[in-house]
Amino acid sequence: MEDGGRMQQAAPSPGPGLVLPFSRIILHPSSFPLELMSLLDSEAGKRRLLSIEIPVIERYNEGRDPAYQVRLSRAGSALVLRYALKPGHNVYRLETRLVSSYPTVPPETRVLTPLKHCPHLLEGQTLCLWRQGSTRATSRWDPSRFTCVFAIQAAWRWLACYEVWHETGEWPLPEAK
Repeated sequence: MEDGGRMQQAAPSPGPGLVLPFSRIILHPSSFPLELMSLLDSEAGKRRLLSIEIPVIERYNEGRDPAYQVRLSRAGSALVLRYALKPGHNVYRLETRLVSSYPTVPPETRVLTPLKHCPHLLEGQTLCLWRQGSTRATSRWDPSRFTCVFAIQAAWRWLACYEVWHETGEWPLPEAK
C-alpha cells in the first residue's frame, strides 16, 4: 500500500500554513521565531535540527500532496509536527512532538483523529512505538540512526496494524520483547 501522501482521497485540511520560498516545509505563521533554534538547548542539537531534521522533512514533503505534508509549529520548548497519513482505508491526523531533550528522548506521536481503544494505544491516543518504560539502552529508538521522519513512518505502520486489528480483532505484529 502507498503511504497516503500519494493517494487520491484528500485529507481534512490541517489549517493555514506558510510555505517558505527556500523550503518545502510548511510553517504555521506565528510559530517559528528565530529563537526556536534554542529548542534543543545545545549547539549539537541545533546543528542536528538544521542539518538533519529539517532537510529530511523537506525531502518527505517534496512532491507530496499538501494535505499530507508535515507542518511544523512550536509548543513551549517542543517542536510539533502535524500531518495526515492514510495507511489503508482511512485518513488519520497526527502530531509528533520533539521535546527539548530530543533526540536522546524519542518523539511522542499521538493520533488526533478519534480511535477505538486497542492494544498499543496509550493515554491521550499516544501510540506505543518505542517500548514504553525502557531505558535508553533497551529502547527501540536509536538517536544515532533515526530522525523525526522515522517516527512518521513508524506511525504509518502502527496505523496499518490498527486497521487490520479493527477488521480482525488481532494485532498483526508480535509484542515487543
